[in-house]
Amino acid sequence: MGAQGSGRKLRTAPMLAAEGTELWEMQPGETEISFRAFCLYRDMGADRRLHDVVKVLGKRENYRVQICKWSSDHHWVQRVRAWDSHQDKLACAAVLEAKQEAAKQMVKRHLLISEHLQSMASVELMRWIRRLKIDVPNPDFSRKPRLGPKTIQMLLDYAIKLERLNRDEPESIQEVRDKKLDPDLLEQRIKHLLGARED
Repeated sequence: MGAQGSGRKLRTAPMLAAEGTELWEMQPGETEISFRAFCLYRDMGADRRLHDVVKVLGKRENYRVQICKWSSDHHWVQRVRAWDSHQDKLACAAVLEAKQEAAKQMVKRHLLISEHLQSMASVELMRWIRRLKIDVPNPDFSRKPRLGPKTIQMLLDYAIKLERLNRDEPESIQEVRDKKLDPDLLEQRIKHLLGARED
């Protein structure tokens, strides 16, 4: 008994795109009219239906027989699967590119913040050094420090940590964290030096 006699449908071999084309592009044997109908079907998205192609073309309901024939002859279902997969890859690539660009912008902002914080802490540190009557050539450092040693230490720790994180150096952060100077001890040393200078 043959396949038709058994009631089973014959499976057609998967279609291969013509050389130099993609499955969703016009293939040999397709007419302009049938390809236009395919494009309508292809571009309808996941909810596409052959019946809707007939409506969009403004044809009568019996034109659905022709649409079904084109769909079968030219492997529309297989081709739109390839199209959907291609569109999904493009969408994923666009999302990934947007995320990478956002990450780059974030790194730039963080490095700029880190630079400003380190500069601020450095100016305050130089003012403390000036106050200790150590020769500092820049007259801007002659003003009284606005930040205490503890705050300067915290600013530097945070700024350095921020910079290292954005430069992908987490191990170095751990080393700095383990070896950092206790801010209380730093403040005591500065006060001790100030007292000794004022005497």
